[in-house]
Amino acid sequence: MNNRIVSSLCVLCALALAIQRASAQGALSPTAAPAPTMLTLSQVEPRTPITNAPVTISVPGSYYLTTNLSVTTGNAITITSSNVTLDLRGFTISSPASSTIGSAILLNSGNDIAILNGNITSGLTYNGSTYSGGGFANGIFLNAASPSGLRVSGVSISGCASYGINLTGASGSVVEFCTVSTVGGDGIFADSVANSAAVACGGIGILAITAKNCDANVTGSGDGLIANNAQNCQGSSSSGTGLQVNNNAENCTGTSISGTGLGAGNNCTVKGCTAGGGGKYGINVGIGCTVIGCTASGASGIGILVSNGCTVADCTSYGNSNDGINVGVGTVVRGCTSYQNGYNGVTTTNNCTVIDCTASANANWGIVLNGNNLTVIGCAASANSTGIGAGNNSTVIGCTVTANSGDGIDPGNNCSVKDCTAAANFLNGISPRNNCTVKDCTADGNDVGIYVYGNNCQVAGNTCSGNKTDGIYVLGGQNRIDGNSVGSNTFYGIQAVYLNVTNSITRNSAPGNGAGGYGNFPGNNDYAPIQAPNSSTNPWANF
Repeated sequence: MNNRIVSSLCVLCALALAIQRASAQGALSPTAAPAPTMLTLSQVEPRTPITNAPVTISVPGSYYLTTNLSVTTGNAITITSSNVTLDLRGFTISSPASSTIGSAILLNSGNDIAILNGNITSGLTYNGSTYSGGGFANGIFLNAASPSGLRVSGVSISGCASYGINLTGASGSVVEFCTVSTVGGDGIFADSVANSAAVACGGIGILAITAKNCDANVTGSGDGLIANNAQNCQGSSSSGTGLQVNNNAENCTGTSISGTGLGAGNNCTVKGCTAGGGGKYGINVGIGCTVIGCTASGASGIGILVSNGCTVADCTSYGNSNDGINVGVGTVVRGCTSYQNGYNGVTTTNNCTVIDCTASANANWGIVLNGNNLTVIGCAASANSTGIGAGNNSTVIGCTVTANSGDGIDPGNNCSVKDCTAAANFLNGISPRNNCTVKDCTADGNDVGIYVYGNNCQVAGNTCSGNKTDGIYVLGGQNRIDGNSVGSNTFYGIQAVYLNVTNSITRNSAPGNGAGGYGNFPGNNDYAPIQAPNSSTNPWANF
């Protein structure tokens, strides 16, 4: 019992001591709230509200709209100072004027000006043929000589009579994330235009040094988008050029109803682009250009038209009313496909090379080499009127021509045709002119396998079988027909048809032809004579 009393007294003493020590620490009540340690927004960047218009900004600073603004005369906001930021804050500057007045925002002078985040609307409309209505002449207009550091971002403009955004003359000007629509003149003019659109413009859609991720559309004869360099852009025009570049276009689309879809100046690169729209040309480029990985279709004229000294590679051109691909002097066409065009698949001129291309179902020639000194290597031409036509002094190597409604390969004078296949063409498989060489080719299932029109040709080592008339038909003279296999043709294996033309026809194999191995005009001595070996007097005997 006494032990319990002692224990309780010990606990009470310990509690009393703890309370005394806690009381010695002083009051625990909180102090007043801490004072602010950060600057206010007005201290960081003093901002001036704009509550009505018209107004002139003549002092550097940051300005912002507090409400929508509307004017019926003059300019809504005029900026005459450098170092100005104007934040529209999503509000709209408008003009209900029945006639054309000034600009929503006029830049009269100053560098380093930014206009941000808002709308400008006016009364101009477009009914599909004409523009009408009043309001602002311009959305944002520069009226100063050579300023720098101008930027317009996140502004939407519509219904202006002349310009949407015009920063012409400003060095390094930037327009980004803007939209201009239904303006009677030009849409956006700036050095750099990105992620923006100018649609239903009466003049030029977008004019820039660099354009990226942009869309431009014009209703008249102006060009949709003009830039030194364009990437991921679209441009369209009624009768002008849809998209025009002076240096490079990459992954762009250009269309025009009656003009050119995509145009480029000299020494340009056009890569991964698409052109069409029914205009005169799909893609039209100048001297020394490279066109690679592009597609042109639906032009009322030529799909891809390039000037001298160009390269056209890995392109496709189809459904155009004239040529699919038409190139100038000294151009290389490589790895291209051209089909269902209203005239030729590929048309070239002097000193051109066509490599690994395919031309099919074109109304005239598949590949035609106009001019001289041309080379075709590894190409295929099928279901055209004529497969491959080569001008004088040309070379055709390793090509395949099938099911054309005329000739398969039709070379000019002084040409060489080697290692080619011509099959199932309605007329002749291969038709050499004067001084040609046809060597190691296959010509099966045509009307005539090889039709030698000219003189002084060498036809050697070829296979001509299953043709509807003759394997080899020799019209000219002084030709050497040597070492060919010409069997199973409907008429003759080899037939020479004129008197006293003195061809040399030797060492050929002609089994199983319908009319016989060899046909000759009576009195000709074209074939090597058959003589007894021990009394032969002709060195060509028995060949």
